Amino acid sequence: MTVSIKSILAGEVPAGIYRYQGRAKPETLARLAEAVGWRFFHLEGAAIEGKAALIDALAAAADFPAYCGRNWDALEECLRDLSWAPALGYLIVWDDARVLAQADPQAFAIALSIFNTAARYWEAQGQPMTLLLRRAGRAEITA
Repeated sequence: MTVSIKSILAGEVPAGIYRYQGRAKPETLARLAEAVGWRFFHLEGAAIEGKAALIDALAAAADFPAYCGRNWDALEECLRDLSWAPALGYLIVWDDARVLAQADPQAFAIALSIFNTAARYWEAQGQPMTLLLRRAGRAEITA
């Protein structure tokens, strides 16, 4: 399912993981998200070919604390904490997601599961978290 940024930020679609085909620049998406009190995190996926690269990219994008480890459990904990990044909602755009999906399908599937768990957690807190996968290729988008 594909969605629009406006429908996400307006709360018209449930939080979760979606394909995104929009061509807006990350800076534009950040401005739209920030205008409604959301935090925006961008992952440039062209260089994300494995677990460590994904965790490093997300840690940099979301400004994870130094204590965040480079393992799946730490990634999930940090995505469910975000106390250093308070917001009404969270929008993550992962460009070129197909790179990890093709290079390491298992890591891609685990990452989507972690994002889905974090999205469900934040939804229960009344704060949506949405991950948009841009240029995901034929990757399976289930979590």
